[in-house]
Amino acid sequence: MSYIALEFGSGISFYERITTSTKQCDVIAIRTCQEVEGPMFDYIGDQHGKKVLLTGPVLPESPKVPLEDRWAKWLDGFAHGSIIFCALGSQWYSRKSIRLDPVDWLILSC
Repeated sequence: MSYIALEFGSGISFYERITTSTKQCDVIAIRTCQEVEGPMFDYIGDQHGKKVLLTGPVLPESPKVPLEDRWAKWLDGFAHGSIIFCALGSQWYSRKSIRLDPVDWLILSC
């Protein structure tokens, strides 16, 4: 994270640009969603005394190609309206998993 102290523009560091912008703005807008990073941005809003607008991800258009049979059968095993969450290589955690042992934290951070 050494870029934080580097000049980013005319005579201002990246850190100064972000902190000045955050202090002087009326609201903070981030492209994420409540379901994934809500608690973190609730905290950020509280710390800065600002409203945080989560704009959600911009999802691509659904493919028109039919789903492979094996995936269609697997998905049919879930109730209609179910949510399937895949965190491939992310550092996502649920509120229930905050108290993890060190091995679990190591796995989650890979």
